[in-house]
Parts: sequence; C-alpha cells; structure tokens
Amino acid sequence: MLAQRLVRVICPHCKVEVFPVPEMLDEFGYRRGNGRGEPDRFFEGRGCERCSNTGYAGRLGIYELMLMNDDLRKLTVGKADSNQLRKKAIESGMRSLRDDGWMKVRQGSTSIAEVLRVTQDA
Repeated sequence: MLAQRLVRVICPHCKVEVFPVPEMLDEFGYRRGNGRGEPDRFFEGRGCERCSNTGYAGRLGIYELMLMNDDLRKLTVGKADSNQLRKKAIESGMRSLRDDGWMKVRQGSTSIAEVLRVTQDA
C-alpha cells in the first residue's frame, strides 16, 4: 500500500534559515544533532516576487510504502485495527509520511510547518 502527499517546496530565491519553536520540533520527536557533527539548520521562504510572496515554488511528494509480509498478512486476516497494522509495519521498516517529510525538511527542501500541515491526519 502506498500513501502520498504533496508538500510545497521552499522558494530558492527567498529561502532563509529559521529557528523553529520547540513545540514544532517536538511534533517530530526531534533530537538535536544529525549524527554527522553538522549543525541543525531549518529553512522557510520569506516571500518574493518570483514566488508571489508565498515562500514556496513547486511541489514535492512525500511517501509511505507498506510492503506486505507474513506478520502483516496475519494481522490483516485477523482483522486487526489500523493502529496495530501501522505499528507492525513501522517495526518492519516502513517509513511514515511524517518521517519522509522530516527527511525533506532536513534536506532543506520544505518547511516543518508544511510537513505538519499535510500530515496532521496521517
């Protein structure tokens, strides 16, 4: 099963570094440091003529792919609820929409607010 959402891409012409409020970072279970000794940097677009003052230009997909395996098949046949299926899928290596979005935030492609906006129900 595949789920996808589109997030807006930060405009490269007005991209600025920001320092998000701790509550936004808490939504991701954020822990300081990226394991490579590099500083954590987050970005947003401030708005310019090229992006019609939105701070964004274009869209990018974030994805969640659940591959069926024996454990998931047993849960499905046993009519397990979606929370059990999701937990087992993540244990089996599935990356959630929010996790994929977080990767794109860390790459500087989109903003924390944008990922939270499109994954609030996920």
